[in-house]
Amino acid sequence: MAQLVCIDIDGTLMDTSNSEHFYIPQDNINTIQKALKKGIHVCISTGRMRNSAIKVAEQAGIQNEYLICYNGAMICHGNETIFESEINKEQLEKINKIIKENNIYAQFYIRDEYFVERKIDLTESYEKKIGIKAQEIGENVFHLNKVTKILSIAHSKDEKIKWMQLFTDIDGIVVTESQSTFIEITRNDATKGHAVKTLAQILNINLKNLMAIGDAMNDIPMLDVAGYPVVMGQAEDRVKEGRLVTDRCENSGVAKAIQKYCFNETSH
Repeated sequence: MAQLVCIDIDGTLMDTSNSEHFYIPQDNINTIQKALKKGIHVCISTGRMRNSAIKVAEQAGIQNEYLICYNGAMICHGNETIFESEINKEQLEKINKIIKENNIYAQFYIRDEYFVERKIDLTESYEKKIGIKAQEIGENVFHLNKVTKILSIAHSKDEKIKWMQLFTDIDGIVVTESQSTFIEITRNDATKGHAVKTLAQILNINLKNLMAIGDAMNDIPMLDVAGYPVVMGQAEDRVKEGRLVTDRCENSGVAKAIQKYCFNETSH
């Protein structure tokens, strides 16, 4: 049975399908608390920044557990940073050149802050979602150092696909998708797969006893290394293929997966 459970936030632990109301189903919270009492480790593994992810962890009652942020570019435990990866200067220069030449909207993350050249309609909706305001700094955004992650938000799926292709030839970075129009860029040692393997090693837990639960393409690296790779019911077929499938997010799919693969129970 699973001894370590690593859970994505958006569309997995938390229902974010309604732009006016984000919530964690109560069954998810209750089941996570039950797992903790049984000695099972439960960890959030998200593309979100640390201070946003901590707020969600507190709602779920797992703020004292490990926390994987920025798609694996940061692993934290309380106030301690266990691992951190940053996009280097050469990579940033290449990424910034593409962003400027193609007028791509991008957000640049450093620790617990994120920066934009200018705010647009997409900025406001994103700020509301994560509860953290962006800092608008104009051209200075292209002179930042030690960037942990870059998030590009497109206006459509077609635009996202077009933009993703522009970044694929840059060495040493990972370009992946999270939500339908989100492009996430980190160093290639910063994936959820790398992070959950590191965490399993820290906790001395075999990967066959690791359960990863997610719903998007950026979750695939952790799903691929987990003994129990669980995908949410509403996820795209390309994410579900060859993996375990639980119920939809709004139907407490996380709780049902934990009940089945940690407690050997089937919910009714």
